[in-house]
Amino acid sequence: MTRGPLRLAVFRRLLGVYTADQIIDWIASIALMILVYDRTSSALATAALLLCKTFAPALLVPLLAARTDRASVRTVVAASSALAAVALAILAAGPPHALWPATLLLGTAALLGRSTIRATVPLTLAPDDLKLGNGALNVASAALTATGPLAGAAAVVTLGAESTLLLACAIAAAAAVITAATFPDIRADHDPDQPGETITEPTRGMWVLLAGAAALILLFSMDEPALVAYTRESLDAGDVAYGILVSAWGVGLLIGSAAYFRLRHVPSVALVTRSAVVIAAGYLTVGLAPTTAIAAVACVVCGAGNGTMQVALITAVQEAVPAQLQVRAAAWIEAIGAAAAGLGYLAGGALAAGISPRAPFIVGGLLALAVTTTMLVALVAGARPRTAR
Repeated sequence: MTRGPLRLAVFRRLLGVYTADQIIDWIASIALMILVYDRTSSALATAALLLCKTFAPALLVPLLAARTDRASVRTVVAASSALAAVALAILAAGPPHALWPATLLLGTAALLGRSTIRATVPLTLAPDDLKLGNGALNVASAALTATGPLAGAAAVVTLGAESTLLLACAIAAAAAVITAATFPDIRADHDPDQPGETITEPTRGMWVLLAGAAALILLFSMDEPALVAYTRESLDAGDVAYGILVSAWGVGLLIGSAAYFRLRHVPSVALVTRSAVVIAAGYLTVGLAPTTAIAAVACVVCGAGNGTMQVALITAVQEAVPAQLQVRAAAWIEAIGAAAAGLGYLAGGALAAGISPRAPFIVGGLLALAVTTTMLVALVAGARPRTAR
């Protein structure tokens, strides 16, 4: 199914680097959260750690991407892995006061590396293979989302949090060396007559897509801080049920990522809006579900919609942006996703604590339907030809 991209050695290397980056991120994230909680015994400190690792880098990476998009992809990705290794070493063995700056460095390096890898896909593949290539990366990401937390937790139980961070450091250092030694010298072509290239005039449809995606990601991130309380208080179930719901979401993510290959002939923007409706329906069902079984089925639906929407959004932006701006565009996508998710965590936690653990799902589902409807109206209005008066 992905035979076209996978027959290219450069794409196989790209997929390998992306997979290594995801493995490092999951192992490090789980170990870091456990380490911080062990040191502070504070859930608030853990939440602050997540914001430091995701929200703050989202503000920095677009600025860095504008400075690095003329550099070789090999240089940027290898440097990102090397910086991640440095940050992980500091987190594992450094003084306590270095925790926050090292976490910020880790998050920034991971986000810059990930966005650069994503931007490289349209630079290495023919347009007909773009969706297949993005789909392959998304399947790898979905598989690691389903297995990464378990692997990270197992490593912490076996080795301890500090040793697990050192393990992630070793993987990151190895990835930096291997990337620098084996990755081809790929860089975007830039017009020397236009040194001030910026993404300043996207189409109206692109603005609608990015704004709508930011709102949807925010709404669809509100479940994470509420899911434990939802399982225990709303479903009157225990930790096993919580694990079932998380696993169901992961299974749905894999299903949605695999389904994208069959849906790749559908226009990317249409896939984004249709997937949003699917996720919203799943959210509402979770919010109203009387039993764990129904909630688990709804989580599969949510995950499937998420698996399709994520790759469709990335592809839609890549199809609309010229090659020389792919790195900046990918950085903006990653930054918007990270920033919106951080705000979603705060909103979901506030709704769960102030109203009910079911509230983030019901409010998120209803607002997502409203956002999607607004997107569709705006996109149709923007596509309609204007008649001269």
